Amino acid sequence: MESAAGKSNSLRLLGKRTLAQGAVILDLGAESLPVLLEALTDRGRDWKVRYWAADMLGYVGDGQTAYVLMEVARDGKENGPVRVRAVESVAEIASRGGMEPERAREGLMRVARAANRELADKVSAAVKRLERLKPASSRAKPGPSR
Repeated sequence: MESAAGKSNSLRLLGKRTLAQGAVILDLGAESLPVLLEALTDRGRDWKVRYWAADMLGYVGDGQTAYVLMEVARDGKENGPVRVRAVESVAEIASRGGMEPERAREGLMRVARAANRELADKVSAAVKRLERLKPASSRAKPGPSR
């Protein structure tokens, strides 16, 4: 992954180069969380690796993962696209039933208070998405919705 990130000038190209790795992560599910969380929080890694980890966590993460993603989103020293992807992944986790939508909304509203304009707009969009969800206890748990 690190090698692919270094060779990629864009996230789009990185996505193409890491398709097979993404499929493995999806197959592993929760087993992949420790590696993804390490990649997300290791500031010594290329920002594209952290972005990719935040993206994949949206597919396989749980409520605890969502809190880590919210911390990353609140971190003003983190790369902007990584912060945005972290917000979007929190909404994805909640939409899959991995976290109660209300808890995700509350956490994202705290992120919005520490956000720049672009991130605040993304938080607003994620909160609107969450407002359309029923509580997890009243709905089936679907697979990834992206």
